[in-house]
Amino acid sequence: MTARRPQLNAVAQAWLTLGATSFAIWGDGERLAAWPPVADAPSAYLAAPVIVAGRPTGELRLAGLEGDTWRLRLDADARLLAHLVEVEADLEGITAELIDQQDQLLALYELTQSTRSHLDIDQMLLSVAREAGRLTKADGAILVFGADGDQMIAQQHPQPLLDHDALAALFRVLLGAGRDLLLNMSTPSIPFPPPVRSLVSVPIEIRGQLAALLLLVNKVDGGFIAADLKLARAIADHAGAQLENLLLYQETLAQAQLRTELDLAAKIQLRLLPQAVPREAGLDIGAASRPALQVGGDFYDLIQRPHQPFVFVVGDVSGKGMSAALLMAMSRTVIRSNARSEGAGQPVEIIERVNEDLYDDFTEVGMFATTFIAQYDHARREVDYVNAGHSPVIYCPADGDAQLLQADGTAVGVLPISLCEQQSLRMADGDVLLVASDGLSEARDAKGDLFGYDRLLRLAEALRTKAAKEIVAGFLDAVERFGAGHPQDDDQTLVVVKGIAV
Repeated sequence: MTARRPQLNAVAQAWLTLGATSFAIWGDGERLAAWPPVADAPSAYLAAPVIVAGRPTGELRLAGLEGDTWRLRLDADARLLAHLVEVEADLEGITAELIDQQDQLLALYELTQSTRSHLDIDQMLLSVAREAGRLTKADGAILVFGADGDQMIAQQHPQPLLDHDALAALFRVLLGAGRDLLLNMSTPSIPFPPPVRSLVSVPIEIRGQLAALLLLVNKVDGGFIAADLKLARAIADHAGAQLENLLLYQETLAQAQLRTELDLAAKIQLRLLPQAVPREAGLDIGAASRPALQVGGDFYDLIQRPHQPFVFVVGDVSGKGMSAALLMAMSRTVIRSNARSEGAGQPVEIIERVNEDLYDDFTEVGMFATTFIAQYDHARREVDYVNAGHSPVIYCPADGDAQLLQADGTAVGVLPISLCEQQSLRMADGDVLLVASDGLSEARDAKGDLFGYDRLLRLAEALRTKAAKEIVAGFLDAVERFGAGHPQDDDQTLVVVKGIAV
């Protein structure tokens, strides 16, 4: 009324000018304003109700003028006054909303400032809980994050509001409700654990799933109201975004650490392989290994022993990646230790001891290692070997067709005893022995076709006149060209031993 006094004065003066003896505004049975101000309330008057939002809130009274013309004009003034009241109410509501939003923005700004530097989930949850309690004037606040009540991370401010079991039970019930709740008394479906008298519960969505919960516990100055729920929702949305960013940061950090560890593991694994090809009278030797991932399960070794025959080994641990790499390192160490021990004996004796040493460990993890162990007898110009499930092994004599040598024993770790029998091969000038891993024969092209044994045999015949390292390079290049457009599926390892003139 006070804010609209100038407009009301203008309306009243217009009526008085037209000959009215008085003009008044009434509400709740009382005269709120009158023109002239000292006029007594007349006994005869025209009246028009002021209806705001469908309800009568007062009326205009006019004395000294009669007739339908004046009644219609008075009704129009009543409608105008009602419209002014509605506009003023709307403006007050908009102003209150703007003030409320400004308060929320300020609160969220303060919350953002308090959590922006936290890179630990526990610290972030505690900071949000502390600020949520302060901003909403709640006795306490709890922020819970987890898949369920048994695997939750919770921070309470102040500590402790609820014990773990009570909080876990409440968390499951409230998160299961799946919606914002304002409860000022306990209910059968949601019983309050002591000392909770009232609470606000706001679930938080993390990566498309409800996985966290903001709880406001007990209002300092009475029960919670809708404004508290609205502010809690704004805080929860902010907390959800912070949690997602923090999880992404931690995952990125973990991936970076994993990449660093894999790079280090790859370097270590490469260092475990021979760093140089030894010189051995009567042999030309070449070797290479190309893992499918940063680390792999293939290995080879070239072992020179004082006053004993030269030994070379190729192995392939089942699987790929870090697990295969760990067993590869263990297998290589056990084989090298047995091969270099005093009185190591023949390859058949070495493989027996190696299988005995590794059987229990391989059985424990359900893995195995195909293994080829050979030694070169310079006096006989022959290679003695055992093949524990390894393929492909190709023998390409200088004057004959390349042939695939079949394994005669199971892979290391499959049976408690080795079934391998020792075999011998001539290694005269120009004879070539190629020991590869199945990553070569099973390489695929863009259509999914395998490189296969036949291609390996023909390639061995085509390359046998070249030096050992050139044969190795030729095989790896041919397989890489064949697989162009298809990622490398498995580790690729190749050792070539070629007889040469002494």
